[in-house]
Amino acid sequence: MKSTDETKAFADRLSDLLDEAKKKGMNHRQIAMDSGLGSHASLSKYASDTTEAGLNGLVKLARYFDVSLDYLVGISNVRSRNTTVKKIVDYTGLYEDAVGVLHDKQSEVEEKGRTGDKAALGLLSWLLIKADFWRALKYMFFALMADARNEDIEVERKSKLSFPEDGATVQLLGDEAGNYLSQQAEKLLSGLIQALREDEEVWEND
Repeated sequence: MKSTDETKAFADRLSDLLDEAKKKGMNHRQIAMDSGLGSHASLSKYASDTTEAGLNGLVKLARYFDVSLDYLVGISNVRSRNTTVKKIVDYTGLYEDAVGVLHDKQSEVEEKGRTGDKAALGLLSWLLIKADFWRALKYMFFALMADARNEDIEVERKSKLSFPEDGATVQLLGDEAGNYLSQQAEKLLSGLIQALREDEEVWEND
């Protein structure tokens, strides 16, 4: 069989799934039997990109590993077979696990009436529409990068952060950059907390 980008993508993804199964104590023979493939030799050939699985084999493997066909063949990074989850991940860019957590929390609110989870979801929604929340996240990200790399980093100056309004940049080094960015993130988060306290609509909806 001639290897192609498509067959290699499938082989790589299958190899990852087999490695995960191995960590759980499963071997190729067990997986081949439980999945309905029958031959563990075929499974090894699929993973080494020397034999094509065919549609029947792909379906059996997708069902066994509980992943979507798109994930199995490398078209998508969304493992879930739930098409709604895939649409949400594709639309929002959220991690699949994050979507699962949000769904679980919402289910607990609906089924068990957990007011704490309801309040947390409301707060998260409130934060997501605030520009300063996203700016704070970006500052924290670049602060971590500065700490990790200990390199020069350019920080965009913003008037709302008491910077000049000319759009200039300031050059900071290593730890100085990390500390500076962390401080700006803290200021933004503090401002958001104050704004939340003053937002009567949030408390009326709680």
